[in-house]
Amino acid sequence: MMDNSEVYNNEIEKIKLIINKPKSDDSILCILLFRDYLTKLFIWKKKLGNDSEFIKHKESHNLFLELSPILGIKLKSLDEFKNDLKNTGIETNGTRFFDDIFIYSIVHWNMFKDFKEVKRENLLSPYDSVSKLLERTKYIYIHNGSFEIGNFTFSSIEKYNSFSLPSIDDDFLEFVERKYTQKIPNQKEINILWKEFNKH
Repeated sequence: MMDNSEVYNNEIEKIKLIINKPKSDDSILCILLFRDYLTKLFIWKKKLGNDSEFIKHKESHNLFLELSPILGIKLKSLDEFKNDLKNTGIETNGTRFFDDIFIYSIVHWNMFKDFKEVKRENLLSPYDSVSKLLERTKYIYIHNGSFEIGNFTFSSIEKYNSFSLPSIDDDFLEFVERKYTQKIPNQKEINILWKEFNKH
């Protein structure tokens, strides 16, 4: 059985595969996966007693600020983590970019997702959506008060609150991408696509 350091190193190696994938910054999936991620993140945060929907600070995307005391673990800081990434050949973007906190969260989620304290909540992982997002773009940052995600601007949490993808499996995501190349589908249109997809 691997100890935490071995699991940690293995998860970082898995991240390399995601980071090194060819990117598609103009894919509408960038914005859809980000919306799906936020919905799942807010559900988790509320479950952990945090009702804030403020997302413009990196710390607000780190569920382990609330989970670490419950799990009884002490995690490395984001700066320490970025040094580990650099030592394994993974470079993140500048300080205004969010790829570093997302990679940090993905690695630690995969390390601790099977702990009973996490599993008993019976909630979907928000970081699986972020992992799919990072396969498509590393460019997630704040500009003029809005999130820039790939080639898209995300400016209104309220407008897209509770948006959810019925699946983030690659087959369905590719199906969505084939159907919508320019227009970004809303929840109703995504639900229709899901029904259509399941008929195949």
